[in-house]
Amino acid sequence: MRRLYEKDGVQKLLASLLSILIGLTVGAVVIAIVGLTKQTIGIKGMWDGIRIIYAGILSTGREAGKLTWGFNPQNLGNMLFRATPLILTGLSVAIANKTGLFNIGAAGQYLMGTMATLMIALSIPAGTLPGWIVWLLAFLGGMIAGGLWGAIPGALKALLNINEVLACIMTNWLAANIVTWAFDVSNFKNVAEGTKTGYIYKTTFNGVSTPKLGLDKLFPNSQVNGGILVAIVIAVIVYIIMNKTTLGYQLTPWLQPFLRYDAYREQATWESAKTIYSVVSNFTLHKNLMFQLQYNFVHDKPYVRDRKYNELKALFYIRF
Repeated sequence: MRRLYEKDGVQKLLASLLSILIGLTVGAVVIAIVGLTKQTIGIKGMWDGIRIIYAGILSTGREAGKLTWGFNPQNLGNMLFRATPLILTGLSVAIANKTGLFNIGAAGQYLMGTMATLMIALSIPAGTLPGWIVWLLAFLGGMIAGGLWGAIPGALKALLNINEVLACIMTNWLAANIVTWAFDVSNFKNVAEGTKTGYIYKTTFNGVSTPKLGLDKLFPNSQVNGGILVAIVIAVIVYIIMNKTTLGYQLTPWLQPFLRYDAYREQATWESAKTIYSVVSNFTLHKNLMFQLQYNFVHDKPYVRDRKYNELKALFYIRF
């Protein structure tokens, strides 16, 4: 059992499950506080709310005022439907975090990607192109739009060293207002259903909605579609790239604390430094720990002119 626990994958899984449990527990504590302080809710309402937090997916409704429990395929399907954008936006945060950045702009990237997807899907007249081609164009358009929007804070960080958190917060608000304005002035507002105002047409109006792929039979009366399968495939691809490829290894940040010793030698020459440096290399002490010894010849060091130095650097690289 100990060997199983020490595996990296098991520890990550347990950490994820613990995070979920902590989140649910915090929600339950909030409901308990509200229930105990509001007479209209009471202890019974509080207890029902806590049970729904932990096991709401198994709730089948109420009978005579009491919660009933059992397998509820509709709830499960709707959960998978709502999980799809969360998985994909979560990946955008995870990839940035893996490279040492904090992508707090996922909401804005999601909005811009969604706007591009809907506009492409709804602007191509039905029957002009096969539905699957329109779906693919909309899918790729959403990816490109979200990626380009995410590149804005990335470029600001790389070129101007502007903190990515601040830049992402700004772009989130910009995206929210741009999307609202774009749809307000567009022809994509739902006027077919008279009871709705300010709604956008669903892609079903243009016959290019995401196919169900048989999931509607497994989870009848739910909103689930093949999007959840696409999200899972993309998550697996991202995992492989970030953990099993050279590119992923290069994207992982290394902490570089270093010790440096400068030794003054009047007779130091470039040739002697080059000869010594040629036999010094990197030493991989562990998959996440590397040691590097550098020997450099420095002439005319800043603030100390006409001096020749042999500079010895011992660097330790720690990967997270």
